[in-house]
Amino acid sequence: MKRRGIVFIFLLFLVLPLFIGKVASAKTVNPPSVVVILINQLSFEDVKGLYKSKDVELSQYFVPGLMNIRSALSTKDIHNLITMGSGSRGIGVEGEKRSERNSGTLETIVPSLSLVVEKNIRENTGARPGLLGELLKNNGIQRVAIGNSDVRDKKERLAPILTMDAEGKTPEAWIENESLLGDVSFPGGMRTNYRFIHNKTLEKINQRNSFIVIELGDLYRLAKEKNKMNRDSYSKIIEKSLQDIMAFATSIGKSLFPEDKLLVLTQAPSLENQKEKKLLTPVLLWDGNTTGVLHSETTKHPGIIANIDLAPTILSWLKITPPPSMKGKPMVIGPSVDLFKEGTRIFQVFTNRTKVLYPYAFYIVFTVLLSLVFIFLKRRGAFIETSLLSLLLIPTLLLFEPMLPFLSPWKVVLLIGGGSWLLAWWMGSWGFRKAFLAAGLFSWIPIFVDGMIGAPFMSHSYLGYDPVIGARFYGIGNEYMGVVLGSVLLSFSLLADKGMGQRFWLLFVLVFFGWIFYMAWPQGGSKAGGIIVFLAGFAFMVIRFSGYSFRKREAALFIGGTAMIGVCLFILNMMVQPAMQSHIGHAVSDLIQGNWQEIGRIVGRKVEMNLRLIQVSPWGKVFLALMIVTAFFAFCHWKAMATIKKESPYFMKGIQIILLVSFIALGVNDSGILAASLALVYAMVPLLYRLLLLQKGPFFKRFL
Repeated sequence: MKRRGIVFIFLLFLVLPLFIGKVASAKTVNPPSVVVILINQLSFEDVKGLYKSKDVELSQYFVPGLMNIRSALSTKDIHNLITMGSGSRGIGVEGEKRSERNSGTLETIVPSLSLVVEKNIRENTGARPGLLGELLKNNGIQRVAIGNSDVRDKKERLAPILTMDAEGKTPEAWIENESLLGDVSFPGGMRTNYRFIHNKTLEKINQRNSFIVIELGDLYRLAKEKNKMNRDSYSKIIEKSLQDIMAFATSIGKSLFPEDKLLVLTQAPSLENQKEKKLLTPVLLWDGNTTGVLHSETTKHPGIIANIDLAPTILSWLKITPPPSMKGKPMVIGPSVDLFKEGTRIFQVFTNRTKVLYPYAFYIVFTVLLSLVFIFLKRRGAFIETSLLSLLLIPTLLLFEPMLPFLSPWKVVLLIGGGSWLLAWWMGSWGFRKAFLAAGLFSWIPIFVDGMIGAPFMSHSYLGYDPVIGARFYGIGNEYMGVVLGSVLLSFSLLADKGMGQRFWLLFVLVFFGWIFYMAWPQGGSKAGGIIVFLAGFAFMVIRFSGYSFRKREAALFIGGTAMIGVCLFILNMMVQPAMQSHIGHAVSDLIQGNWQEIGRIVGRKVEMNLRLIQVSPWGKVFLALMIVTAFFAFCHWKAMATIKKESPYFMKGIQIILLVSFIALGVNDSGILAASLALVYAMVPLLYRLLLLQKGPFFKRFL
């Protein structure tokens, strides 16, 4: 009997771990749920204030981020919601907000969806409204919408736009009056019924395998009543409402299972933030024990994600592979940065960018056109010569400007403008070749060093990134690409006039291919247009500077070999893991897979963007002014140009090459007018300066 007992106990201990393992395994594969709390009118300042408040310890539970809200049309909330739900930048219509529950059921249908689909097809956005909900439906995930932002005279129901499938349907929705409470003490007479929403959310979380979108509209209702309230009362009610919202979010977070996820966000900037041009919206991810900020390979910018990342992130949490039509990437938690300090700097640069860059563009136009007047009158002028040289120094001084404490725009203009002019005045005594060679080297070496160490200066420069409108999140933008293109070609043109031995060609190859590989590197420049224009510049310089008479076959082999290098770099970019690919890799993937519709969208976007920028951008005026200078040189001053060509033949060849590759840059980049204009500055300004040196004497002598 004892022997049987011992055998039984032995078998029990042998089998029990296996049983426990199965139970634990079953628990770990428990279907997850994802909860999104959509807070209408939540602002950057609201979250910043809550993080600094001692009453609400958000940093213990939530990881913060800022979201770029670029859509295919504008920053309006309806376009952003369609973008978030499709993973691709789309367009919405106002009627979508007025969802109603079908009589006798919990199902709701988003109205006007057919108009939305038609509009996105007509505008060729590539967005598929309801794609997120459709994929969740096909994978058996429950979809639930709870709450609204209704006011007395208007239905405002945003949650179903995120949960809807391709037909606009959400199977379970509590978006009517059950989610509200009548309250005469609250502005507008009604507020959110937190108890109802909390209980319903917990019920759905416990059912597992759910996607739940909760809409909290009290901040929106308060914003609608703001003009009827005094400032103190409004501030107190806002503060109390924010505390209620975060207490609700924290309570939901503490009720989650380990595999569940909770995301707090807003669909558009608050009305105040829109007025102040603070167009990145706050995002909070419930984590509980990890410090850091949100990160996405879409932006590669710590703390900043894109609205197109939302759908792929939700799908990845629910173990569903995002389709290729979703252009975003799943967000993760990255290393910690001071997000609110970073956000403040981003907003400051965005708000003041035009106030700094417009004067620079005007300075270029005024200086080059005034130089033409001096040349036409056959006069020199030390002031105008110094001003010309200073134009080439300003981009690098703007690169270093983030090292200073934040300055108002007029102080930046005075500091950079005055500093560049004094530096140019000092360099002017060196002689033409030394001064412009130094200016050329000064214009690209610091940019290369900054780019290789992660672009800490470029990412905060007035000529650098623009995370707010999403023009550039990482790598090198069109402005600095144009600066680098023009200055590198100018530098080697001036060096060539001194002599071209083995050292020259070795340095030439190292610099050009250093820049080409930087442009192709996903974690570096990540600039498809940069690869093309630098390869073109390299090929043109070899052909023009080498003095070698290429036979047709040799020329074909050289050009074909250069093109093959570019193709290989594009393919290498594509071979990086999809999550790490830049836009170059995605474009090459689309090309290889025969996704001609997407390629057509890319080409169409480039053409449309350049045409618009030529009309409205200050760089369009710079480009026009430099074209006037080019035409002046083409039809006038043949004798003077011949003199320069005789004295500095490679300098003149370099000017011609800059002109040629500038037009290539114009054609291959989204905002190519920026790159082309700034590259042309490094051709026309030295040529104007050189022509001024050939004139008779000081301008004012003519009037003495």
